[in-house]
Amino acid sequence: MKEKSFNRVLVETVDDVIRSLLGEAVASVVLYHLEKDFSLRIEDIPERPDRFEYAMKDLFREGASIIEERIIEELYRRIGLNYVRVKGYSFADYIKEAKKSMCGSSKKKR
Repeated sequence: MKEKSFNRVLVETVDDVIRSLLGEAVASVVLYHLEKDFSLRIEDIPERPDRFEYAMKDLFREGASIIEERIIEELYRRIGLNYVRVKGYSFADYIKEAKKSMCGSSKKKR
């Protein structure tokens, strides 16, 4: 799977899970605040998973981990990886691992 395909699957997964868990109206508000308050468009999440994680924790506090885990579980299912919870791993760590598994080397952009 090429990086572009991985990024598309991740964006679709984030969108689908947020809308499924929170409903259309709340999901639209969340996506609006990600862009307005955190300068993070949904299309930017593949390259900035750490920023998404930070934003979700700011918006949802402890509840962010539930949403993030559902995103990770669904992403891994969609790309055919086995999700195993790893102590100490963050949302960004799982995304980077999935990307590395599907695309080869992990490229970091800052």
